[in-house]
Amino acid sequence: YRHSPDGVDENLLIFFHGAGDTHIPFDNLGRKMELPQTAILSLSASMTISRNGDHEYSTTTGNHSSRSKSSSFVELPFGLGYTWFEEMDYESTGTTLGSDHPRRLKSLGNALEAINLLICSLAGKC
Repeated sequence: YRHSPDGVDENLLIFFHGAGDTHIPFDNLGRKMELPQTAILSLSASMTISRNGDHEYSTTTGNHSSRSKSSSFVELPFGLGYTWFEEMDYESTGTTLGSDHPRRLKSLGNALEAINLLICSLAGKC
């Protein structure tokens, strides 16, 4: 989280990184944009969001299951990082999961629930 450069946090710009990337490039982009009255929040899919809205970042790698035990999101195989939802079959074939595939839909639901918890916590309306 970074406060607006002018100190007036009227708006919030939230960044989500791509599969295997991190929040760092987007944090840098947000700082360079210097948007007036706009704080930035660059999220990492390696974070864990609990039911009470608390969050923490995970540094654990090597878990090859689709739902990471160290993150609220999906840990990629071979230590390649994290992603927000399971868009590929990371467990066996490496092929793209169809938009109606049950694992993809379940992981999207998990991601939506975690992001809703975070936004609820930020808004103070949980």
